[in-house]
Amino acid sequence: MKNLVLVKRYSEGLVRALDSVEEFNQVKEELQSFNHLLSKSTQLNRVLATPIASPAKRKEVLHSLFRLWPGFLSKTKRFLSLLVEQGRLGLLPEIIGQLPAIWNDEHGIVTFDIFSTVPLTTKEKKVLKEKLEKLEGSPVDLHFHLDPHLIGGISVKKGNIIYDLSIQGSLELLKQHLIKG
Repeated sequence: MKNLVLVKRYSEGLVRALDSVEEFNQVKEELQSFNHLLSKSTQLNRVLATPIASPAKRKEVLHSLFRLWPGFLSKTKRFLSLLVEQGRLGLLPEIIGQLPAIWNDEHGIVTFDIFSTVPLTTKEKKVLKEKLEKLEGSPVDLHFHLDPHLIGGISVKKGNIIYDLSIQGSLELLKQHLIKG
């Protein structure tokens, strides 16, 4: 539970420091690259993410890595430095996972997860996006997923709310009505 609170705080702090969607995308990509490096090198991860090395040594190693990536934005570097200094680098994968949702929340964009048995066409995605934007009265961000367990149609998830527009969902609803009589 404590980690979830920390992940949210760090994610929100980072998002609030970013000025544009372009900057957000670049910082997110840079964090993903850094995280990928950490996942490939257990030794590097051990030095930076655990208290085995002194804070000065961790800082020295981190700044050496920054020299390898001169194109990293200063905000990315400061954020990674903060995580290393605070001993929170282990939260990085979760923070990266939360960034899009936090960005959307901060900018009034509603996020939907769309589940279907087959990939939707570009036209179907466009129509769905337009309809959801009209219903919400604000921009939407759609994430499409394949779900082989659905029987036709789609299922739309917004936060904790699921709108089941599948044949399977319709059959389940019919079953509930028949049971109730």
